[in-house]
Amino acid sequence: MSRRAPSEAGEQLPRSEENVPRPVNGEAINGESKEAVALGVGNRACLVEQEPVLATRPRLRGLLPVPPEVEADITLQETEHPMTPEYRNTLRDWLTVQHYFSDVEIAFRRTPRGIEVLAAGFAEIAAFRRTSTRAERQGVVYGVG
Repeated sequence: MSRRAPSEAGEQLPRSEENVPRPVNGEAINGESKEAVALGVGNRACLVEQEPVLATRPRLRGLLPVPPEVEADITLQETEHPMTPEYRNTLRDWLTVQHYFSDVEIAFRRTPRGIEVLAAGFAEIAAFRRTSTRAERQGVVYGVG
């Protein structure tokens, strides 16, 4: 294996890129001029620390309402693939939890009327486990929405 000089190694292109035209010393390719970019210009107001913005979503606890988007999605899936009422309810509950609590740890209970959220987030779940009795935690599911 022969060694190349450092200047040769940096200039050699892969075979697939050998015939691609490249600008040399500020020249334009095919008569098109280079695009000028101004750096360091603009308003820096967005970098100034401001008051924290509170989340716009309400703190949902208790029985979750089924969003219209979830019902529409289930109806669409039901037209393509027949499903049992039990599976439809399970899918409705799962999609409702995903809609409201995507990537959030929650403690919830399944009821005949839907999902009942008891706590969301590590701190709330820990407080729920500390303050509730074993009987109150019966049937509680812990997971990520």
